[in-house]
Amino acid sequence: MFFLSVFIISAENIDKNEIKKPTLLVHKTPTCGCCKMWMEHIEENGYITFSQDHQNLMKI
Repeated sequence: MFFLSVFIISAENIDKNEIKKPTLLVHKTPTCGCCKMWMEHIEENGYITFSQDHQNLMKI
């Protein structure tokens, strides 16, 4: 019973804003529409996305 009480008190103290979301950096071309749609899909599923545009992806 003591363990359950401690667990409940600890769980109440967790702030949902403190839980970090996974972050994803997407290297893409400026005109890539499928990358933009994929990033929207990933964001809807809890990720934070950033993009870095490149004229030539072969250099990466």
